Amino acid sequence: LSGSRPQGPLPLPAAAGALIERRVGRLSAPARELLRLVALSGEQLRLGTAARVLGQPLADLALAWRELQEAQLAQGSTIAHDLVRECVLTRLPAAARSAVHLALAQALQHEPGVEPIRLARHWREAGCWREAHGALRAAAQRARIAGRLEEYEVLLRDAADAATRAGDE
Repeated sequence: LSGSRPQGPLPLPAAAGALIERRVGRLSAPARELLRLVALSGEQLRLGTAARVLGQPLADLALAWRELQEAQLAQGSTIAHDLVRECVLTRLPAAARSAVHLALAQALQHEPGVEPIRLARHWREAGCWREAHGALRAAAQRARIAGRLEEYEVLLRDAADAATRAGDE
């Protein structure tokens, strides 16, 4: 081997991608929307939060979640596998990603116990730099209190970058 490493994520295996695509293609529209939302959330997502973001009744989303589990695309309260997440996200246009990140950030900011770093990620992906700055500063403060000083410094640099970008809005 030449020692060079590929840049970016490895390509999705063709057979796995085809299998996932077939499963996603058989889903109802509400189940597909929920799958996209959970894939973008990057973490476990409460069904109540998903209902607020998607504007769907909780009972309907419970049925959609069950459909995702039966299709083996979801497990527990998250995506069943990283390959599922990758497959779903590669087919989601950038503008749709940004809009979903914005809706997620707006919903998560009102939930108790949500980590500031999680909020910061969604604010940044939505291009909301002022909000990202505040969340990154809060995350940096938590890192400092926990004694994670390298993380604290990285988060402060990220917060400064977000503040700069917020000035450009």
